[in-house]
Amino acid sequence: MRLQAIAGVPRWFVAALAVAFATSALEAFDDSAGAAFAQIPKIADCTPVMPPEMPKKQPRRIPNMTEATYRRLSDAQEFIDAEQYQEAMDLLATLVERERRYNGNERAQMHNLLAYANYELDDVEATIHHYEQVLAQMPDISEGVETTTLNQLSKLYFQEGMKYEGEASLPWLRKALSSMEEWMTKSFNPGPDAHFYLAQIFYQMQDYDRAIERLETVVKVSRDRCQQVRENWWTMLQFLYFEQENWPRVIEILEILVKEFPERVYWVNLASVYGETGQAEKQLWTMEAAHVGGSFPPIVKMQPIDPRRAQTRGIEGYVLLESVVTNSGAVRDPEVIEAKPPGIFDRAAINAALKFKYKPKVVNGEPIEVAGVRNLIKFELQE
Repeated sequence: MRLQAIAGVPRWFVAALAVAFATSALEAFDDSAGAAFAQIPKIADCTPVMPPEMPKKQPRRIPNMTEATYRRLSDAQEFIDAEQYQEAMDLLATLVERERRYNGNERAQMHNLLAYANYELDDVEATIHHYEQVLAQMPDISEGVETTTLNQLSKLYFQEGMKYEGEASLPWLRKALSSMEEWMTKSFNPGPDAHFYLAQIFYQMQDYDRAIERLETVVKVSRDRCQQVRENWWTMLQFLYFEQENWPRVIEILEILVKEFPERVYWVNLASVYGETGQAEKQLWTMEAAHVGGSFPPIVKMQPIDPRRAQTRGIEGYVLLESVVTNSGAVRDPEVIEAKPPGIFDRAAINAALKFKYKPKVVNGEPIEVAGVRNLIKFELQE
């Protein structure tokens, strides 16, 4: 199983050529700005843990860019904006040939633009080379340029590492890890996505202990910020604990998953782990929830009235129904999918199901109808 990296180079990364662009770049990539992960749902009635105060740092003194260099770089930027990448690279190549004439800030901007142009042309090797050259201009580049470049290089290294299996991937993954860890030290109060990315790297390196450590940090940081812990974060953490046979933690996470992301697969997995740990009663009701569509259980479930004929004859059985849950949470059009014995309990089961009440499923803020909802209704004799 391989996890997909989220790699990409934003256009605005190279949009500005003046030294002032570094500040905006830092804000866009530094999670302390508060916008990077604003799309994560917030948890209601939660008070965020306030982060420590951001330490004050003196900005680096970086060399100024000459007007002539600015004009040449502006010309290259215009080629890039017009998607004339080869023309941009040809122009920049003339500057790089004489790069000793320029200061570190100017050289960094040249390589920055070359990295972007090469990325657009799918030349990852050249992209990496030029981003590495940007960092080579330290200390003549701003903190914003440095952190942004570290972030992009880490993702490019990771992307390259994913092309290989086993030991062959490790050099790239180690580079990805080193760059991201350096980025973390230079970024104030990084958010859960950054920690999850590190967990992905550790996972690919098969360092499961450190992957778990990072994922637990993901959960803590998310909760401290009153942000919902994403489903894929929980599933990755559950998988790693499963690999370690840490059953209490696996059960704890699966119980969270069936509550917050109630998919049938999580009910089935939870039942399996209950069975593995000797919890037969819990396994039974969890499998029943999975069988009848545990992803959408009713909040009100009326007990069926046993037919008199079945009672007098001592007959037990069940009926599996499939119905539509309306946008108000009511049941409509129940149909018998399976019954044992056939025809005995069908009417009683349908009458009971029509009195069930569901919490309506909401999509994009609006309640919707849900078809194909199943319920298993049992008819058992009272002792």
